Amino acid sequence: MNIGRNDPCYCGSGKKYKKCCMKKSRVVELGKAKEEEFSKQKHLLVMDIIDFVYKRIDFQEMDSLKAGFRKRITLSQQHPMYVGLFHFWLIFFRRFKNGRRGIEWFAMEGRSGNASEAKLASKWTKLKPALFQVVEPHPKGAMVEDLFTGERVLLIKSESFSTAIPWAGSFALLEEFDVGYMINGVTVYEGPDCLLEVKKKIEQLMEAKQLSYSEVVLDYFPEIFSVLLGRERSETVEGKTGVYTKITYEISDKSKFLHYFFVHENIHIQEWENEDGYADLTGEWYRYEDSEAPGKLYMAKAYGRLEVEGNLFSFSGLENGLRLFHDWLSPVKYILSEVRKEEEPFQNYGKVELNSFIFHVEEGVDQCFGMIAFEQLLIQEPIKMLDHLTVEELIADGRSGDAEWWLKAREYHFWNLIEEGSPTADYNSVRRQLGLSLSPFVTGGEKRKSCIVKVAYPFARPRYLSEQDIPVYRDLGFTP
Repeated sequence: MNIGRNDPCYCGSGKKYKKCCMKKSRVVELGKAKEEEFSKQKHLLVMDIIDFVYKRIDFQEMDSLKAGFRKRITLSQQHPMYVGLFHFWLIFFRRFKNGRRGIEWFAMEGRSGNASEAKLASKWTKLKPALFQVVEPHPKGAMVEDLFTGERVLLIKSESFSTAIPWAGSFALLEEFDVGYMINGVTVYEGPDCLLEVKKKIEQLMEAKQLSYSEVVLDYFPEIFSVLLGRERSETVEGKTGVYTKITYEISDKSKFLHYFFVHENIHIQEWENEDGYADLTGEWYRYEDSEAPGKLYMAKAYGRLEVEGNLFSFSGLENGLRLFHDWLSPVKYILSEVRKEEEPFQNYGKVELNSFIFHVEEGVDQCFGMIAFEQLLIQEPIKMLDHLTVEELIADGRSGDAEWWLKAREYHFWNLIEEGSPTADYNSVRRQLGLSLSPFVTGGEKRKSCIVKVAYPFARPRYLSEQDIPVYRDLGFTP
């Protein structure tokens, strides 16, 4: 589309193009050009420093450095990040025999003929890695907070920082650029759980080595970065063996069995025709309401699948549903005979119990609110790693820091599950209730409200009619 300077702007503002989006476009183009030039300048300086260091170290010493780095970083040499990380360490962290780091050595003796390169190299000698966390979205990127000093700065959106993921963070070098900061070098982003482990690692090293923060983050960069890479996570995922069970029974009195089947509060009929069909064996029902949704959602935990076909009845489910099933079955067990029992073991490598839920949404409510409602239920549950206390109990116990960490971790993990543009879960209602500061990442912000409550079975129950009942209803003028 061609548009003249004096034409009305395509954005609909009513202004001329030259006084509206043309200016904005130029600002964006100028910003991109400035960033590309800065990135190019940094790349050339990195190459010059690497060339400088390699020319001054013999093969034997370089081989020894590589071997030492491999042991400290515990990262495979085949990893795509390995070479870049090794060079990053050589430039900013490794102290050579003269007592200087690579960047300091180059700044002192490199004799760069380029004044801007020499100026940038001088700035790089003052950079120190920071452990930071994203705390607020920003049009130009995100506000990040140093987890040791509490200082907040603007981290500008760039190739190395494209998305402001809630409460994510990294351990990296931040250098000034334009109105904020940019990442210098190699880094990865992780969630609050990993950032907490990195912080503990730094504090442990400071205490064990009796060194300052600045000394530790420079001298022990490989060990600290290994935590960020997930090589020293305190939690390991242990596999647990589970069993999927299917039990089949023969029914001796189907009419009596179906009368019981249809009226029981734990049965949710999914599909039924004549005297056959299937249903879910459920737990308690919940109703979820959200200011971002145009209607209500109902949900219940599903403990297993129940199926009736002819004179056979079967249950299929995991171990956690077997006890409820046997309790439910006991009043009619005398009219059932077990035909067979099939068990299939499986390995569960998750950190949580395997559970299934069934959802029913009112018209106009997006299916994504099923996952949101489930998350609202989860954040009310006792937290295993925090002494089996709920978030509310943590606050009452004076552990607001733990409650904050847990909510931030939940929000980070949930954000990674949803599609771009989907509404987030509502962490602000629980924060408001607990007296915690609201999250700036929640869809709807301060106005977001939601609630989840237990309810009785929310649907009309179908009534079972035996073949003997059908003629009676027809004589009365009803269509069964």
